[in-house]
Order: sequence, then structure tokens, then C-alpha cells
Amino acid sequence: MKKLQSMPPKMGNNGGTAFVRINGKRVYLGKFGSAETAQNYARCVAEWAMSSTDPEQASLPVGNITVNTLAIAFLDHVQRNDPSHYHTNRSAVRGLLQLYSGITVDAFTPKCLAAVQLQFTQHVGENGKRRSRQYCNTLASNVRAMFRWGVSQELVSPITADALKYVPPLRQGRTVAHESEPREDVPDRHYL
Repeated sequence: MKKLQSMPPKMGNNGGTAFVRINGKRVYLGKFGSAETAQNYARCVAEWAMSSTDPEQASLPVGNITVNTLAIAFLDHVQRNDPSHYHTNRSAVRGLLQLYSGITVDAFTPKCLAAVQLQFTQHVGENGKRRSRQYCNTLASNVRAMFRWGVSQELVSPITADALKYVPPLRQGRTVAHESEPREDVPDRHYL
């Protein structure tokens, strides 16, 4: 059994989002300085104090958080655990937050994901080109993955995350997004 600290964990600020670190994990609380965040912090500290017999089993639900808070926590998770996919996930989060930064995660519906998916197709990169249909589908999959991860962290309702799987991917010829160039086979001379 791990020995608990004698002082309760302190609240931190990450870009306007409050968090507390408990048992080595960041728990996001909401907008720094808000009354809801203070309540979430008080609940976390109370649960931390109650978990003195088994701190690893402490449950730290944070309530009905915003899409912003979920996105920050998810990107932090990806950066630590899967850095090779960080930039793609960050692109997905940027498109998501352009439309839905202030809403709660439970208010994010399949229609919201469809709107974000359309937003992905409208983006024009630095090279002056729009994203491909395949890449837009990848970004939408990353948004779904973020909500599924949120379920595993008890930040998102399973019903909310499950509903997002019913948004179909963009179909060839039915979107303004262009098709990726087909990949050519590697010439045989490279295998010899």
C-alpha cells in the first residue's frame, strides 16, 4: 500500500483549465476559477481523503465537463502514450473546437460530429489544398476515439460516445473533399 501525502493535492492551471494530480494522474476539473471547478476540486479532495486505505481504487468522477476540457485531457494522454499520433489528433481537436468549444460533452450529438466532419472538408492547408476525403474520415475517427477514451476516464457517458459511431464516413463522390492519390506498388528492383 502506498503512503498518502499528509497535505491534500493542490489545484493547477493548464491554459485556463483547472486540474489536480492524484496518484500520478491528472484529473481535469473545468474552467479555472469557476464555482463548478471549486466544487469538483472539493469532491476530488474528499474522495482522495476517503481513499486512504486503498488510494489506487479512488474514483474521481468530474461531472459534466466541456468538450474543451475533454480535448485538453485527451491530447495530454496522447502526447504521453502515443506521440506518433499527436499531430493528427491535434488537427482533429482543432476542427472540433472551432465549432463546439463551449458545450458539454453530453450535448455533443451525432449531428455535431457530422458538422465537424463537414468542417474538416472545408479546411484549406498552407499549400492551398483541401484535405482528402480519407484524411477527413481519419480526423472524424480521432474525435470518436477521444470520446471513447473519455468514457474510460469516466468523463463521458457511454451513451454519448456510442451514438457517435452512427455517423457514417464520407463516401467517395458525395463530398467536396478530394480523393487521395492512389499509392503505386513498390518496383520489384527494390526487393532484390
